[in-house]
Amino acid sequence: LSIGTGRFSLLLGITTAAMCLGCTFSSAIGAVLAEDFGYDIAFNVLGLIALVPAFVCLFHMPETLPAYVRPKKRKKRRRKLADILKMLNLGAGDSPPAATNAYQPSPTPKQFELV
Repeated sequence: LSIGTGRFSLLLGITTAAMCLGCTFSSAIGAVLAEDFGYDIAFNVLGLIALVPAFVCLFHMPETLPAYVRPKKRKKRRRKLADILKMLNLGAGDSPPAATNAYQPSPTPKQFELV
């Protein structure tokens, strides 16, 4: 962000100050919320607050990796259902392999008949 501006140290100081203020205020806010509403609410509120900078960095930070180092985008190939079935050996008209049952119950003993 600060390439070519000569303001790297200023940006580093602002970032460090923001992190320190975040730690200070999150402790205070978390204590108040936990005391008044319980730990679940405090955890959820602080988690939602933490998502804001995460999304800002994710969607608004510019890419700094040079273009020659970036991996090339590959075209995703969508597989057809028939291809997936062939991979699973369940092609059209084929039936799935029969399940083998390792447990074979012994036949019940015949009862004696009166002759």
